[in-house]
Amino acid sequence: MAKQNKFKNIIAWLHLWPGLAASLIILLVALTGSLLVFEEELEIILFKEKHIVVPGLQRISADNLIVIANQVFPKKKVARLIIDSAPDHSVEARIGKKGKDLKIAYINPYTGKIVYKGDYRK
Repeated sequence: MAKQNKFKNIIAWLHLWPGLAASLIILLVALTGSLLVFEEELEIILFKEKHIVVPGLQRISADNLIVIANQVFPKKKVARLIIDSAPDHSVEARIGKKGKDLKIAYINPYTGKIVYKGDYRK
């Protein structure tokens, strides 16, 4: 009987501790996966000064936004202009060719003011 209890305790221990270790790994994978899934939403929350603007009466046309974005980095051309449907979001302009050379600018779609400019990191 004593041998059976000892065996049961060993099995319970072998089940408990590796299970706890595995759960930490699973938790880490779940947390990092959540960060990747909600990356855009988290960036808007963490960097409001780049993404949130005061809505105005009239938005600037996409053509004029491209002209403004091209003036930010004159030796490069706008590759992509991302216009959010939310009235209080800035316009994202990706400027240059894909890779290390890609730049980014956030533009207030009502005033044309450059809210942020820098290297594109994804």
